[in-house]
Amino acid sequence: MLKGASNSTILGVDILPMGSPLSTIQKYAAFLLSSRGNKVFEKLGLRELLKTINEIEPDIVASDNIFELAPDAKGIIYLIRRFPTRTKLMQVTGSPADGMEPLAAIAAKYELTTSSKLSPIEAAEVCARLAAKGVGYIVSAFENETKIIVSRGRTLGPGGSSSERFRRRLHAFVLQITQKIKNNLDDAKIDYDLYTKESEHGLKQAKFLVYTDRAKLEGLVKPSRSRDVQVKFEPVLLDKLEWIPLIPKVSAPVSKKSLILGIDPGVTCGLAVLDLNAKLLSLRSEKELTRKDIIKETSNYGVPVYICSDVYPPPEFVKKLSKSVNAKLFSPSHTMSVAEKREVTRKFLEGKDLKVRDSHQRDALASAIKAYQALKNKFEQVEAHVKEMNVDVPLDQVKASVARGVPMNEAITSFLEEEEEDETEETTILEETPEEVTDKLKKKLDQYRSKLRRQRETIQRLEEQVTQSQNTVQTLREEINSLNNKLETLRSENFAEIKLDRMHTRYQEENARLKSELAKLKNELSSTRLQLSGLRRMKLMESRGIIYPLKTVKSFTQEEIRKADELLGIKAGDIIFLQDATGGGRQAAELLVQKQISAVICGSGMSHIALERFVEADIPVIPCEDVNIKQVDEFAVIDREELERVLAKYRKAALEQKKAQAEQLLDTVVKQYREERQRELSEDH
Repeated sequence: MLKGASNSTILGVDILPMGSPLSTIQKYAAFLLSSRGNKVFEKLGLRELLKTINEIEPDIVASDNIFELAPDAKGIIYLIRRFPTRTKLMQVTGSPADGMEPLAAIAAKYELTTSSKLSPIEAAEVCARLAAKGVGYIVSAFENETKIIVSRGRTLGPGGSSSERFRRRLHAFVLQITQKIKNNLDDAKIDYDLYTKESEHGLKQAKFLVYTDRAKLEGLVKPSRSRDVQVKFEPVLLDKLEWIPLIPKVSAPVSKKSLILGIDPGVTCGLAVLDLNAKLLSLRSEKELTRKDIIKETSNYGVPVYICSDVYPPPEFVKKLSKSVNAKLFSPSHTMSVAEKREVTRKFLEGKDLKVRDSHQRDALASAIKAYQALKNKFEQVEAHVKEMNVDVPLDQVKASVARGVPMNEAITSFLEEEEEDETEETTILEETPEEVTDKLKKKLDQYRSKLRRQRETIQRLEEQVTQSQNTVQTLREEINSLNNKLETLRSENFAEIKLDRMHTRYQEENARLKSELAKLKNELSSTRLQLSGLRRMKLMESRGIIYPLKTVKSFTQEEIRKADELLGIKAGDIIFLQDATGGGRQAAELLVQKQISAVICGSGMSHIALERFVEADIPVIPCEDVNIKQVDEFAVIDREELERVLAKYRKAALEQKKAQAEQLLDTVVKQYREERQRELSEDH
């Protein structure tokens, strides 16, 4: 965290009497403790104090009560923001959680002074010297993380002919700056997560969450703002002020549960926590959930053994998290489908009073369940084997060892050996004489030294392998950077050519479509011309009295008759050509009768009801077979002489039929008269 406190530059600060954080005239005394020489500052206002701190850039600003510098946590955060990046705020008298002691009492304990009442200058010096001894708590307002946000330097306008080109240019610049920052962080081996909003031609925005403080980024990345792109730094604020002892307290290790973590990374991150008995301990989703957030939350439940993903290959975020917590990485052999994830989570949650709120939680839970299912048989074998051996071992830890790849018998035996060693050592020490104990301890010390030597050799060998791997990684990174540069060059060179090819292809497709439409229109025009020529010839023949036009009705219905009337205008004296005369009744016939037409030509048989109505109206009904009709679309014509001949024939037949009917009627009347007369004569006689 800090270099040795004894070698640090430390500024001790204490408030002068009558001063108050709520007052606008508070004054401070300060004492600079430095290897280059000490210095006293008297009666500094808060603004002057901050100016002094920024000029000196001390490692630590030490106080007996930080709330003498600001009235509340919000003020402390504001104060720390204005410190140099490497300067820490420290309180030497304790913390709210662990308790506070008077400054004079602590000073006496460390033999800095015997006075029970200290002047502000003396108090400031005591604060600085206590901090140099490692006494006190660092007050932190920010995570040891930094956000770097890369975005457009200006907003896009309402549009225009060049707006799309302008947008592409800005997004390309954002991508270029993002790639440069990424390369710098990779070269410096600084851990980070990257969240991006992509566009077709680059990036709309990129957000780096860098797992280090801003001081470590100096010389690598710097905030900037140009007309096109801005790079902004934001510290990550803690939920509340954190008090960190300068000398960490050593606590006994606590055995914790082993966990399986399911992760669905992204702008909104899903997290599922299972223990090795498939009990769901936590299920949540949150925007920009960082690796540090995940580690902090899961530490309340236990130690991760497996980090799981629902996709193959697993995302970079999941890989980094597994390395951070030294857990095994799990991903299925194939990316799980939505249907598969729904089914897996549905079966798991059956009978449980739990609900999955969104797809991120579902995906995280599905990956954790999938990992547990892959390990379930091994866990059951461990339980059965331990039960069969009838030994007392920490079952959860044995399962965790097996999950990490340790053979089952070896995992159980290792825990048994630990217990036996502890018991044997205690028994031996109790039973043997001090000399025997000393000899045994010497032998054991020799064994430990030999073991330590072997471990050092192994460590050296591993370090050499690591160095070799790092050199290989560095070579590969250089190759990747070179290839990325070549790719960028090719993209910029080929972009115009690709765009031109796309436009050429689009124009060719449009040209082919227009040619097809033109050919179709030409065919329609040719057909129309032929029809028009035929109509002109028919019109000419009609005007010369050679042909007679017919009004065509497609079917013998009232609707079609009205439609033909609207289109052609049916009037008295017209001859109607019924293409389909079937189906028409008396009412349909009545419509034509009312128009006082001259005749009807039928393309098919007509019902007797309609036929009777035409006969009653003395309108000839001529079968199509009896005449030679010429038809063009909605128009039909017939030779005038032929029509007159057929009509004359029809009239003659109709006249003869009427004459025959009249004669038949006369015969019937005469016959009835004779029968009536004969009956009357018979009655007279």
